[in-house]
Amino acid sequence: MDLRIYKTYKALSDTMLTLLETYDFEDISVNKLCEQACVGRGTFYKHFADKYEFLSFIVREQYQTYLDKIPSSIQSNEPAEYYQGLFQICMDFCEQSPLLISSWRQSKNIDTLTKVVSKIVVPDISKRIEQDQKKGYVLPFDSHLTAQLICSIMMQTVTWWFTNRDKISRKEVLRQFHNVLSRLISTKMDASFF
Repeated sequence: MDLRIYKTYKALSDTMLTLLETYDFEDISVNKLCEQACVGRGTFYKHFADKYEFLSFIVREQYQTYLDKIPSSIQSNEPAEYYQGLFQICMDFCEQSPLLISSWRQSKNIDTLTKVVSKIVVPDISKRIEQDQKKGYVLPFDSHLTAQLICSIMMQTVTWWFTNRDKISRKEVLRQFHNVLSRLISTKMDASFF
């Protein structure tokens, strides 16, 4: 990627994430974003159709950054361990961005973020599930439904944990999440879920 484009994306992304700590997404105009980021509106529109496409870009980039942190040993291991790794990076993101998460939780636009995240994460999980099925893992549901369930469980659980961190430890949430996953995605050729 060209260094100028990288710097533009970084300035816009960093600024948007900072603005989201204070403002609702709907209250952030492209003008405000560009002004704060010191990037021209024309430059913004050269790369993105609107702020919704830009939000998708940010979520995709953040997701990929955290996905790259999953050790390769987990990526090729048992499905439940892989999704546990995804869940852990979601928890890491919450811990590293508390103002952003608090703002989004209180925002009237939480559905916007949920849809954007789902649109990016669910296809990735579906692809992983299909690979796991080829390896012989049994699912009690359709792969696309299972992907929706896993994504929804992760997002809702992380959001719930974020507001209840003082009542339940991260370790306990991870343990319980693993138990749910273990029931949702059975081991190879084990249909004992039913």
